[in-house]
Amino acid sequence: MMDFSKPITTRPQAEAFLRELVDSEYEFHLEDDPRDIVKGSTGEPLFTEEQAVQVEARVGELYQLDWSDCECPIGFMMDIENSGWRES
Repeated sequence: MMDFSKPITTRPQAEAFLRELVDSEYEFHLEDDPRDIVKGSTGEPLFTEEQAVQVEARVGELYQLDWSDCECPIGFMMDIENSGWRES
């Protein structure tokens, strides 16, 4: 289970967070409200309310960092997916 409580303050932390998202059951489009994301298999919310608040904070922090090489955090996630990278 991912820990969404830890603030993201550096690009390496952000990249690790996004890689973990891509490799986990928690991947979602960063522009979507985490409260609106549901598990496809059950239709239940993907995040608890506490997690949703934390995820919103982390996404806000992601957008404060320099992503000029891939335009934005979503571009970085797409690069990860397109490279076929998976931790597991």
